[in-house]
Amino acid sequence: MASLDSKQRNLSENTTIESSLSEAVRFTGVHSAEQKRKRPFGLALRRLYRTPRTAVDWDDEYEERTSEWFELFVDLIMVIAFSRIADFLADEYSPDKISLFILFFTLFQSSWTLYMVYCTRLYDNSFVHTIYLIVFLLGMAGMAIHVGNADLSINFTVAMIVQRTSLCVMYFLTACQNRRAKSHAMIITYVMLCSLVLLLVATVYTANTTILHILWALVVVVEMPFDIYAYAALPRSKLLPLNIDHVTDRQNGFILAVLGESVVSALQDYSGQHDFDRNAMFYLAMMLALLLSFSIALLFYHVQPTTKDQHAFRQSVGRGFFHYFVIICLGPSLLMAGVAIMFVTRATVYHHEMKLAEVTLLFASVGVSLILIFLVRVSHYAGHHPSPDDPEDVKRVKWAWWAVFTV
Repeated sequence: MASLDSKQRNLSENTTIESSLSEAVRFTGVHSAEQKRKRPFGLALRRLYRTPRTAVDWDDEYEERTSEWFELFVDLIMVIAFSRIADFLADEYSPDKISLFILFFTLFQSSWTLYMVYCTRLYDNSFVHTIYLIVFLLGMAGMAIHVGNADLSINFTVAMIVQRTSLCVMYFLTACQNRRAKSHAMIITYVMLCSLVLLLVATVYTANTTILHILWALVVVVEMPFDIYAYAALPRSKLLPLNIDHVTDRQNGFILAVLGESVVSALQDYSGQHDFDRNAMFYLAMMLALLLSFSIALLFYHVQPTTKDQHAFRQSVGRGFFHYFVIICLGPSLLMAGVAIMFVTRATVYHHEMKLAEVTLLFASVGVSLILIFLVRVSHYAGHHPSPDDPEDVKRVKWAWWAVFTV
């Protein structure tokens, strides 16, 4: 009898503990590593509504995670946006269009980054989140359709409002429902509200392109440092850490999508054009353009850290933000290189000389891209290589490699 009473008491205590843990999870949104492993990733319509859960916390050993299919679907629209932005710069090219080209690119990049960070920090596979995602995709598609069309600036602005509203609602609901994520999510919500105010004002000034472009630029200035605001205002215990493996995978995919425009420019079909001739010069230009794109991709992936601990995000906050802004700058420079490759291909097909501005764009964009790739390596390895423990011969080899890469 005593043994039976003891078993009943243990069963009752375990039930109470499980109930308490469930209640804690419901209020905080924090789940153990074992619970996270049992719940699959991905956007499955399993529930009509659920509280967004934190994907990782500071003391968690999170599992490796790659891009989900719905994140790759967002990338598909980004590829179309890159193509439209490249066409905007290529049509009637002039150097004064470069600033507007960079502005368009960063407006897309900012919203892509905000959604990427949401996915890497939070899990939400409910039907309601799917609705928010569809609205986000529709807004991004509207931006891609109208980008660069001066007569449809109001349409582009409204599409940005739709997209940013979806992001704002995602972060605001997370702040309301997940106690662990509340402080961090609220700061990003405030950032999105500021962006929406600027965009609403922009709808009034669509006829004045100067004021309109200034307001768009302010949106980028407000949004890009969104995590800097959080790190400056909150203690570490209230910040949401990143799943660094997932962020790295997403950033690498983003850069590869940008390079895809260079490949498209190199392999574009001109067979329907008048006087098109597939001569040796055409094939040589195509081969060299493809080789240039591949070489840039090879260098970018070669400078990635070989071990997880070497990543800039894991070394310090300062290195992490430096790496983040270098990647932001790398995107438009690579897309400009794709536009320059388009100029080379056109000059070869139509048998005319390239303009000085087009040649300058080619060498400047490739040069800036190589400098930024070098800075990516610096963000990971500066202060670690050459290592103080390396033999002198190894140090000389490493310094020589860095010198050659810099030149």
